[in-house]
Amino acid sequence: MSPEDDALAVVKALVSLRRSWQSPLATQVGKPQSNLRLGQVHLLLHLAEMGPTTMGELAGRLRVSCSTATEVVDRLVSQGWVERVADARDRRRVLVQLAPDAHDIVQRAVEHKREEVLSVLRQLDQRERSGLVRGLHLLGKALSAGTGFWLTDAVPLAQELPVVLLAL
Repeated sequence: MSPEDDALAVVKALVSLRRSWQSPLATQVGKPQSNLRLGQVHLLLHLAEMGPTTMGELAGRLRVSCSTATEVVDRLVSQGWVERVADARDRRRVLVQLAPDAHDIVQRAVEHKREEVLSVLRQLDQRERSGLVRGLHLLGKALSAGTGFWLTDAVPLAQELPVVLLAL
């Protein structure tokens, strides 16, 4: 295969990975998930990891502007996924956190995805797993250094997947 063919194959794989991370949340019961977009799922996963956080910290973690993060949070608040709360230490600050029932749904979805990835990784030998993790690290690093990459969620995903894989 040529480098151009390889690049297309990587982009297709990243698109497929993006979609696969959305599906566990989209299949949970009791919430209006059918209209969750990947950016919203990405935000929910970050909140599950970070806990209550300011909008600025969340925007920085997601690599988006504060106004973009606010728009996504507004939609998630209206759907019951997240809530805004006053910071107990500084009432002037507003924190964003997962709604209590959303936290359980997100944790179950993460565990489901972890089990799914684990079942695939068990089919690989140690050399293949190490190569996969190393390749994802290199891809994430290279894509982060570049500019103009059109799959904005793929860069954080490519960076985070090795961490997920190493934790298995």
